[in-house]
Amino acid sequence: MYIPKGVISKFLGKLGKGWGFIVAMLLLVTLSGVYRLPQASAETLRYHELVVDSEDKILPWDKPVENAYDHFLDQLWTWLPTVPNGPGSSLPMYYLYCGFYPGTPITPDTWENDWGERVPNFVEFGRLYYAYSGDMGPLNIAKGLIDYALDHGLTPATYDWPNFPFSATS
Repeated sequence: MYIPKGVISKFLGKLGKGWGFIVAMLLLVTLSGVYRLPQASAETLRYHELVVDSEDKILPWDKPVENAYDHFLDQLWTWLPTVPNGPGSSLPMYYLYCGFYPGTPITPDTWENDWGERVPNFVEFGRLYYAYSGDMGPLNIAKGLIDYALDHGLTPATYDWPNFPFSATS
């Protein structure tokens, strides 16, 4: 199957910021972490050779294929609590950065840190995973993000719009 260069990136961009993040996160989780999407080539997608079925649908690279979705979700939610703290911080990197570069250890990217997108995405991911698995861990991570955002992401009481949440941090 031939996928022209840049098609996957263009597709994610057309989904809009919130959906692009969700799809990107789902595509990019591997045993070693979550990473920004590189340029796609005709044969690979994020270090994986593309294999398709008779209908040209991409087959999961996790085996067995019948459990690939379970395995993928378990990898994500097992890995996320192990994300190291950000450089010079006592907070996990996902509090401070939008993505990570591969390596041991992983390193943060330099993209804008958008809490207005991250918090609802983690809440929705956690809610859906809890409904799927009964595991409260992801919802507890989401609660931690919400508590932090409310403690550190409101306008000062002296502003015209006091105690109003804002989404971008640096």
